[in-house]
Amino acid sequence: MTKQFAIHELRERNGLTQNELASMLEISPKKLWSIEQDSSDISNVVLKKIMYLFQIDYGSLFLGKKCDLIAFNKKEVKKRFEQMKVS
Repeated sequence: MTKQFAIHELRERNGLTQNELASMLEISPKKLWSIEQDSSDISNVVLKKIMYLFQIDYGSLFLGKKCDLIAFNKKEVKKRFEQMKVS
C-alpha cells in the first residue's frame, strides 16, 4: 500500500502554520482546521492547490476523517509489532 499523507502532515512537514497555509489556499484558518479534521468534503479548487503546493498526486493524499487515519495507523503499528514478536 502506498503511503498516504494527511493535509496536516504535509503542512507540518513543510514548516507551515495553519495561518500560512490558509492564506496560500485563500481560505480562512478556521476552514483549514476543519479540512484537516475531515478532508472528505474538500473542494476541488482547494484540493488542486494543495496537490500543486506540495507536489503530491491524488493517490498520495489521505482524504477522510483524521480520527480514521489515526485508527488505521495504530492498527498497522500493532500488526507490525505482532510480526516483530514472531520473528
